[in-house]
Amino acid sequence: MKIIDLFEKIHSLIVDFIFPTRCEMCHQPIKYPNHWCENCLPKILNVHRIQKSKSVDYAIAVSNYRSGTRELIRDIKFHLHRRQILSAENLLELAFKNSETFRKLLSAQNLVAVPVPLFPEKEKLRGFNQSEIIFKNWLESHGVDMRNSLKRVVDTKPNFDLSKEEREKNLQNAFEVVDDVRGKNILIVDDIFTTGATISECSKVLKSSGANKIFVLVLASDYQ
Repeated sequence: MKIIDLFEKIHSLIVDFIFPTRCEMCHQPIKYPNHWCENCLPKILNVHRIQKSKSVDYAIAVSNYRSGTRELIRDIKFHLHRRQILSAENLLELAFKNSETFRKLLSAQNLVAVPVPLFPEKEKLRGFNQSEIIFKNWLESHGVDMRNSLKRVVDTKPNFDLSKEEREKNLQNAFEVVDDVRGKNILIVDDIFTTGATISECSKVLKSSGANKIFVLVLASDYQ
């Protein structure tokens, strides 16, 4: 072994000893960074179909929210931790490799990904749209382009405290299509699926503008 190779190996061992890579959930030492241990991964990774509206053709989440990815999403959403973005991409890749349903979803012809948009002033204040940064690089590595085909034109209230009727009223005319989506199969992407009202409204305006099929992919949801 060359001296330089020996030095690099020793340096790597020292770094790993002082700063061991840890599971994203339980924080126990693991071999690979931005991953989960064998005990935690099955609690988090769960590719499952989620509730859908009449305007959505198929919708899936790749993980459970409260049992593991809540802190991951919050760290991205409110602190823009780059390391957590890598973790989200690793989770997507694990889901892709382990789910035929997921692979079929991305194999749709003429597929374009569209992130759920933030209100422009809110995105400017935050500095980014988490739905875009979570998925963009990973999807493009699998041959799916992302376009900002939707614009949020109303600064809506959060939906979680609203009734079904209030959600629908809150989101009415909140989105506009700003791109040519005619004949396209659209993959709407978002960080988390809760009530489904936002996704439903996005899909309605996309279909009314000529989009073909509407698919949905979210990082996490506890709904099935």
